[in-house]
Amino acid sequence: MQHEWYYHCHKPRTAADLFNVENQPVIPPKVVDSLTISLSLTVNGSTVNIPGGNIKSVDVALNRAGFYGYIAFWIGTERKADDVLPLVNNDALMQLRLTIEPAIDRNKRIEPLTLQGIVTEKMLEEQHYHDIRNQPVLSRYYQLWFSDAASALWHQHFPCELWVNATMQQLIDKQLNPAIKVNYTHQALSVKQPMIALGLAKTDGYRLIQSGPQNNASFYDFLLQYLDSVAGHWVYDYQQQQYRILGKLPEPASAEGFLGHELQQVKVHWPSQTRYQIRLRNGIAEGASTDMLTQQHAYKGLYQDILYRQPIPSALKEVKQYYNKQLTAHGEELHITCCQWPLQTYYPGCVFQIVKTGWEQKSIFAQQKYRSYQLRIMVEAVDSDQANDLDSDVTQYALTYLIKAERLQNCRQRFPDYTPVNYPMYVEGIILSEIGDKKEKTYQLHKNQQTSQYEYQVHIPLWDKKIMVLFEPEALTPHFFFPLYKGTHVLLAIDLYRATIVKVLNWGTGVKLPFDPQGNHIVFGKKNDDQTTVKYDYQQNKPVLSIKRQKAKDTELIQLEEGKLILQTAEE
Repeated sequence: MQHEWYYHCHKPRTAADLFNVENQPVIPPKVVDSLTISLSLTVNGSTVNIPGGNIKSVDVALNRAGFYGYIAFWIGTERKADDVLPLVNNDALMQLRLTIEPAIDRNKRIEPLTLQGIVTEKMLEEQHYHDIRNQPVLSRYYQLWFSDAASALWHQHFPCELWVNATMQQLIDKQLNPAIKVNYTHQALSVKQPMIALGLAKTDGYRLIQSGPQNNASFYDFLLQYLDSVAGHWVYDYQQQQYRILGKLPEPASAEGFLGHELQQVKVHWPSQTRYQIRLRNGIAEGASTDMLTQQHAYKGLYQDILYRQPIPSALKEVKQYYNKQLTAHGEELHITCCQWPLQTYYPGCVFQIVKTGWEQKSIFAQQKYRSYQLRIMVEAVDSDQANDLDSDVTQYALTYLIKAERLQNCRQRFPDYTPVNYPMYVEGIILSEIGDKKEKTYQLHKNQQTSQYEYQVHIPLWDKKIMVLFEPEALTPHFFFPLYKGTHVLLAIDLYRATIVKVLNWGTGVKLPFDPQGNHIVFGKKNDDQTTVKYDYQQNKPVLSIKRQKAKDTELIQLEEGKLILQTAEE
C-alpha cells in the first residue's frame, strides 16, 4: 500500500527518500509479527491516547539526523465521542509520541522503539452511513505525517542576524526552543569569531542589487551545511530526545549481537568510491599555490579543484584537513532485512555484529562491527478492516524492518539533503573614526593583531553592531589613497565570517556640484574650513580649473581659465 505520504511530504521528508539507495524503489519482503503500538497526541497540554489496535499503518524512516514518519488509524464514534477530532481540527502545534514493541514474550524485556516528534500535516476521512437514520458519522480515518522537532520547526526558521565576538555555539543556542535541546562536543563551535553573519532572510530573486541573492535556505539547512564544512556530525539521540553536535562519532562500549534467525536477508553494498585527487588552488597574487591531496584509489588525470583566495597560511591548513577527510575510503555497508522484530531495540548509531552461528559462519560480514546509520520500519495491519481489533492494544502486522549500517571504523558524515545558503547579503553601514572631533572628516585604521592587516570599524544600524571590515585599495586604480572617513555610508557584502565594502552611498559635505554647469570636484581635508579643493567646471561654456586651499579665514587660490592665470592669497 503506497500512502499519500509520497505526495504530501516535501523532499527529503519521505521515508523512501531517506532510505533508498540512489533513489531506487525499495520493495522489501514482509513478515507477520504481533506488535504493541501506542500513540499519544498532545495539543496545548491536552493529550489523547490512541489504542494500538486502531492503528492500521506506520511508516517511519530513522537516520542519524532525525526521523520522518507516517501513521494512519481509525477512531470509532458509535460508542463514545471522538477525542482526537478537536486536536486535529485546529492549527495549534501537535506533538506526537509513538512506541512500538513486540507483543510476544521472547524471554527478555525488549525496550520499545520510541519516537517523540511534531506533526507536520494532517488528513482525515469520515465514514458516512447512508442506510442508517440521520446518516451519522460512525468512524473517522486519520492520517498524520510527523518528524523530529528540529526538522519540523527549523525548516520554517529564517533568521537574519549579526553576531560580534561570538561563537557558533552561542548563535545556535539563541535559536533553541523547548522542543529542541542540543549538546556540543565539537571544538569548532567554541571558537570565538570576530563576526558571524546569519544571512537567512527571505529575499526576492528580482531584487538582487538591493539585498543580495535569493535565499531559500532555512536555519536547518544552514546548520547542516555548516557542520558539513567543519567535518562535524549532527546526531539525534533517540533515547534522550536531544541533538548532539560531534567532532567525531563516539566509540561504543560494546556491540550487540545479531543472531542468524533474526535475519531474512543481508546484502553487502559498496558505495561509489571517489576516484579523483583534490587540488587546492590559492589564487592570491603573492604566494599563489596549488596543494595536491592524494588518495590510494585515485584514477590518473581526475581532479577536483577547490579554488580559494586566502593569504593567511593557518586558515589554509584547516581547509587541507577538511578535504583530506573527504578522500577517506569507507568500505562496505550492510543492508539488512529482519524476519521479526529484533531482540534488541536499534536506533541509528547503534553498534552490532552478526554472530557466527550456522549459515553465516563463512560470511564476509560475520563478527565485523558495524554502526547503523538508517532504519526503515513499515507495518500494515494484516486485517485492515476498521472494526478488527478496534480499541485493543495488540494486533498482527505485516512487518518490514530494514537496517543500513557501515563499518564502525569508517563512519562518514551523513546529512539529509539541504539547500545551500546563498551569500553574500547586502546591508548598509557607516564608517567610524575616533580621531578628531565629531565634525572632522577623519579616517581611522585598526591593525588586526592576528593577520597584520588594517581594517575599518563600521557601524551596522540594522543590528546596532560594530564590525571590522578590511581596508582595501580602490577598485579603479592603485594611484589614489583615499581612505573612507567617518560618517561615510557604505554598502557591505557580508558572508558568514567577513564583510567587504562594495561601494560608497553618499556624497561628502560640499563635494557635489550644481548640475548646470557640469563639472568635477575633489575635496581634501578634515573640515569645511580646513581643506583643499580641486574643481574643474565650465563658466560661460569655457573650462575653468581651480585649486583652493583654506584654513579658517586664510585662503590661497590658483585658477586657470581662458586667457588668465590667477594666483591669489586672501582672508575671507
